Amino acid sequence: MSLLAVDPGREKSGIAVISKKDAAVLYKDIIKTPHIDRVLKETVQNFEVDLIIVGDGTSSENIWQLLKADDQLRDIEKELIEEQGSTRRAEKLYRQQHSSFLKKLLFKIVSWRPDQELDDLTAVILGREYIKNNLSSPQKKK
Repeated sequence: MSLLAVDPGREKSGIAVISKKDAAVLYKDIIKTPHIDRVLKETVQNFEVDLIIVGDGTSSENIWQLLKADDQLRDIEKELIEEQGSTRRAEKLYRQQHSSFLKKLLFKIVSWRPDQELDDLTAVILGREYIKNNLSSPQKKK
């Protein structure tokens, strides 16, 4: 089974499908927020999603209401989660995935931000942190 993590935004939102078994990224994307209902439904259908988590930042209330009202998504377990600092952690993950050793060393000294959108990586961060903090130990499994 897998979880669908959503990093909501006004104009664009990041989504990521994460395996609950090993925290592997099965899918990630950045989508236009006005199209999120269609994309969430398609993603739930294409992957064995049994949990949707939504970051509590910008536009989270709109997405939360959509999830509760939609017939197809209403029966899936949902949780609103704290997302403070997740964009910074996504920037760090991006640097780890796309940089050589020397660049990584330089990035620690110089403040540098990627020139591309990271909403999908932020959703990855939210999903993996949720799994680590809520699903990884036997007594916490649901």
